[in-house]
Amino acid sequence: MQWFEVAVHIFITALLCLSFAWTLVPWGFAMSAFRRGNSYKKGLLGFVFWWTFIIGHIVALYLLWASTLAVIWLVIVMLVCHLVYGFTVVRKVNA
Repeated sequence: MQWFEVAVHIFITALLCLSFAWTLVPWGFAMSAFRRGNSYKKGLLGFVFWWTFIIGHIVALYLLWASTLAVIWLVIVMLVCHLVYGFTVVRKVNA
């Protein structure tokens, strides 16, 4: 692994850690509000999605350092997951 690959991996690791913290704290409160404001089934579905998303961050961090998977695919998948979660679950937090 060359120095610029290590630098990119460190940068993506920092982004994943910040993204993980964002998923845990602010979006955890949003999950709580989503569960209170919706039916049991929708709340459970959102809760499962949230936990899957948390585990996805850990898996992405592992894959970043332990595999030869292209970094861009990890970034794209995590970005899409954040957007989907944000537009489906977190959309009504400030309402």
